[in-house]
Amino acid sequence: MSNWEKRYGVKPAKEEKTTKGKTETFFSRNVRLITFLITLGVFLAAFLPIAYLEAREYFGQDADTRPKMTTYDLIILSEQPEIKMSQLTKFACEESRQEGQNFSLIQLYIEPNYIVMASADTATGMVVYCKMLNNETNEEIDVLEDDVRAYFGN
Repeated sequence: MSNWEKRYGVKPAKEEKTTKGKTETFFSRNVRLITFLITLGVFLAAFLPIAYLEAREYFGQDADTRPKMTTYDLIILSEQPEIKMSQLTKFACEESRQEGQNFSLIQLYIEPNYIVMASADTATGMVVYCKMLNNETNEEIDVLEDDVRAYFGN
C-alpha cells in the first residue's frame, strides 16, 4: 500500500503516456548526427582552400618549367653583339614590369652561386643592362662589356 492510499484512501490515477503534440521527427532523432555534419562542414570549408593551395604548390603546378640558365649559356649570350629580352626569358627567371616605365627587370639564378640581373627596354626588347654577381666573392661582372669566358676560365 502506498503512502497516498494511506492518507487519502484513493489510488492515484496512472499517468498515461501520450504522444499527442510530441511527434518525433528526423531532426529530433538525429541531433548528434546533424551536429557532427555541421561541424565537419565548417571544418572543411575552412581547411580545404588552404590544403588546395599547399598541394598545388607542393606538386609543382605553379613551378617554372623553363630550363635553368647555366654558365655555358651565359658565356654564349655574352659573346653576341646584342642580347634580346626573349633570349633571357626563355630560361627560368623572375621578370617584373612596372607600370609607367619603359623597361622590365629580369633576374636569373645560375647554380651554384651566381645571379644575373638584367634590364631590357620593353619597346625594342633589347637588353641595356646585364650584370652577373657572384654571391660568394661579391664580384660583379658586366656581361655586355666584360669577357665572361675569361672570368669562368679562372
